[in-house]
Order: sequence, then structure tokens, then C-alpha cells
Amino acid sequence: MPILTLFCGLPGAGKTTRAKRLEQAGRGVRLCTDDWQGPLGLPRADTDFHDRLQRWLYDHAMTLLLTGCDVILEDGLWMQRSGSGPSPMHAPPARKSTSTSSTCPWRSCGTA
Repeated sequence: MPILTLFCGLPGAGKTTRAKRLEQAGRGVRLCTDDWQGPLGLPRADTDFHDRLQRWLYDHAMTLLLTGCDVILEDGLWMQRSGSGPSPMHAPPARKSTSTSSTCPWRSCGTA
């Protein structure tokens, strides 16, 4: 059974360092939206593109998992509270999915 490794943490908490170590140890394919957006020549401030790319990468992660490939999803998984301006960040509620269909389970959590 493939393994999906998720990271949740504030900037500078060590998510990228740990995810890269897992990848180097052969523990899965690492996907990180920021790692794709920069080389595509788009600024991090382009949040609309970032959101679209992140949804595409999450769909790609599901494809990899369905083919038996372990995935390391290193996107922080933090969201800014809406309507509060500059505010602390909070993690979205965790949801467990046992779905084996090709439907992306995180769509049901409102993150895609």
C-alpha cells in the first residue's frame, strides 16, 4: 500500500529539510508547489496561479498513489484565516480518507 506523507508547520519549521531527506532516502516522490512555481518563472505573489498549480499537483499525487508510488506532499498545509487581515495561521482540520477511487480525497475537505 502506498504511503502519503504530509507536512504541516509554520515557515522555518524544517518541513522542506525533512521532506528532502525522506526523498533522498527513497521514501517517495516529493511534491512542493513552490518548487514548481519558481522554475516556471512566476512570482510567489501570484496566488491565483499558485492555487491552480497546487490543485494540479495534488491530483498528480493521487495518480502516483493509485499507481503504488509513495508521495511526500510538502506544501505546509496552512491557511490564513479569512476576513481577519494579517493574522496567525491555522491548520485546516485533518480528514482521514479510505477512498480507493480516482477522486481526490482532499477535495472533500475544501482544500482544492
